[in-house]
Amino acid sequence: MSFVALASAKGSPGVTTLAASLAATWPVGRELLLIEADPAGGALASRFDLRADPGLVSLAAAGRRDLDEEVLGQHLQQMPGNGSATVRLLPGPVAAEQASVALSALRGRLAEVLERVPGDVIVDCGRLDAGSPALELVNAGTLLALVLRPNVADVHHASTRLAALSPRCLVGVVVVGDRPYSADEVAAAVGAPLIGTVPADPRAAAALNGEVGMRRGIERTPLLRASRKLGEQLIDFLAMNDALKAAG
Repeated sequence: MSFVALASAKGSPGVTTLAASLAATWPVGRELLLIEADPAGGALASRFDLRADPGLVSLAAAGRRDLDEEVLGQHLQQMPGNGSATVRLLPGPVAAEQASVALSALRGRLAEVLERVPGDVIVDCGRLDAGSPALELVNAGTLLALVLRPNVADVHHASTRLAALSPRCLVGVVVVGDRPYSADEVAAAVGAPLIGTVPADPRAAAALNGEVGMRRGIERTPLLRASRKLGEQLIDFLAMNDALKAAG
């Protein structure tokens, strides 16, 4: 699978929480690289009791001289809690200014390296703005999975943002929750195919946000069960696209 960018068009529909839940449930036997490239700042290191460095900032400093797969690998950390897949993380800094500076410094190089990385890659790009330094990663990826809630405001912002940015990759929709509109209605209004859905699950979200005492039994929560299915849907979606391209 080539790499997938996760992003939102408005507010906080839970892009980082979805990225974390996908990492926790990625299909058995596959390798996943999770890149935290949110210009508003990262959260995964603190959520999972990981170090702030190595990560995006240290990679930006090292990448001034040279950036390839080996250098990238030196700045990754192992994600905890997934016994079925190998998941490595490039954590972003908490501060938005540091995140934006690091992403800007890596412009033109990180995207090229990610295209050559073996295995699966998910990039958390945060909110998709016209001036976002993560926009290059979106366009370099195979698929932009636009995460939104099924309400009028999110649908309006998503369709408007897509029309303005015209991303060069495939675009699909992941819907969080099921009210007041159905996932099919949301995808049709946005004008992009539906990849999958996940429930609004405050308990699992709290656990993935690092709240003490909430992680016990998290693998049985609706969000984690749905994320396991969504991971398979993402892989199938891209495999189908590859097959269509090969046939055409």
